[in-house]
Amino acid sequence: MSVIPIWRNDQKKIATAEVDSLVSDAALELASSLESTKIATDHFNDTALATALVQLAMDCCLQKLGSTGLWGQENRIASNAIYDIAGRELSRGWLQTRAREKPLGYAGDHQLLTRICNRTATEDPLGFCFDQYFLSQSAPEAVRQRTKLAARHLAHGAMNHSEQFSVLGLGCGPALEIDYGLKLLGERSAASIKVTLLDLCGEAISAAAQRISGLIPVQNITTIRENLPRLPQRRDVERTLGNPHLILCPGLFDYLDDTIATALLRLLWQQLASGGTLLVGNFAPHHATRAYMEWIGNWYLTYRSEEAMNTLADQAGVPNDCVQIGTEPTGDDWFLVARKP
Repeated sequence: MSVIPIWRNDQKKIATAEVDSLVSDAALELASSLESTKIATDHFNDTALATALVQLAMDCCLQKLGSTGLWGQENRIASNAIYDIAGRELSRGWLQTRAREKPLGYAGDHQLLTRICNRTATEDPLGFCFDQYFLSQSAPEAVRQRTKLAARHLAHGAMNHSEQFSVLGLGCGPALEIDYGLKLLGERSAASIKVTLLDLCGEAISAAAQRISGLIPVQNITTIRENLPRLPQRRDVERTLGNPHLILCPGLFDYLDDTIATALLRLLWQQLASGGTLLVGNFAPHHATRAYMEWIGNWYLTYRSEEAMNTLADQAGVPNDCVQIGTEPTGDDWFLVARKP
């Protein structure tokens, strides 16, 4: 079967004794299919055919892996068998290898997100096929769509604000949504926009600041390296955050448990300026890329349903009539949009 498995909360797990055998069989079949594809496509240099065959091989492999019923951290150890058997081939894909190896300490780092948004693939013939498979998934498309959505909010907010417009990028990563939003505006509002970038990764902050430094005056950019889950406990947090008119947090909550997420959302709502807008993204558990992300990339998120997003807002003290919950166009990534009176 060559369709992608989808998480279901009522799916039964197979017996533990069967997991190792099934995972090994899936990996061996993948390795065999890749070898056949190499022969049929002149070492993957017939790009179109190779990409199609690699995609089919990956879909078949993931279908088997998904049938185990192991999702989230439960499949981390079992996934090692895939790399024991087919790791030499899989490691040629830049994107999936970056996610699995986490050189900056976490999967969705700024370099990976930038390549997702720019649709950048490696030049290695087999690696290119894997990267194209990665980029074609619904979750990367959701990342691209959420970036555009946040950019539109920035442009709209700045255009409708008569004085200096303050933007806070929390867990900013590459800050591509801010970059895109500023480019939508052009020079007409650049001098009146102030941007604060917060992230745990110093490399990400530096790259983000450099990216937007040609779009607004350098003195309008503030960079802060901060342990974001601990931000609500920081003594001078009110002064650090100020009162931004727009707070963009598209990817951070995917990595926060409910207690930390609630405290952080409460803080953001508290600091948001009157008339301001807060955007918080969080992936839904049913998205179609989950098996690939987890089994191949060891990329694990804290998933939330629409109901869970509403509960989060309620527990954080955000008034119900100020909150809207919706998604970007793929339906994979929820967005909590809160507007302060």
